[in-house]
Amino acid sequence: MKKIISLILALVMIMSLSVTAFASETNDGSKATTINVSGTFKTAGAAGEKISVDVAWEGMAFTYTEGAAGEWLPGEHKYAEDGEGAWSTNKGTVTVTNHSNAAVTATLSFAPAVTGVVGTFDKTELQLATAVGTEVNAAPSATAEFGISGAAITENKDTLGTITVTIAKAN
Repeated sequence: MKKIISLILALVMIMSLSVTAFASETNDGSKATTINVSGTFKTAGAAGEKISVDVAWEGMAFTYTEGAAGEWLPGEHKYAEDGEGAWSTNKGTVTVTNHSNAAVTATLSFAPAVTGVVGTFDKTELQLATAVGTEVNAAPSATAEFGISGAAITENKDTLGTITVTIAKAN
């Protein structure tokens, strides 16, 4: 008996959950049901900024030439002072090309690995406009020249120092 009552109760509950749709009668006598369809408008967010740059460099090898030995002075039995040594005057270059949808600033710095060696740039900051609206091969770019001076070296060095290029969105 309990099973029958449980079954009837379950059927009553199932029937109460269903939704009945009544069709309205149209002018030609047929039945029709209308269903409202809604739409929601959502604004598109901004695409977001994407920072993308190329950094290229060349000519980052420098030569130190020691000074020539001074001339022998026979009347004084000594050498004249040695000539001064010097670093090559060639310039290396660092070129930054902006492929971003935002203007960027490239900041250049040098950290010496050899005490007394000095690295200098003709520009330590490069301002680059956004690449929006430019052809890829005409993307905004800028170049800084780099040179070495300072202390002498007495043997070949694989690393005189390190250049760091820091890229940030322009203010």
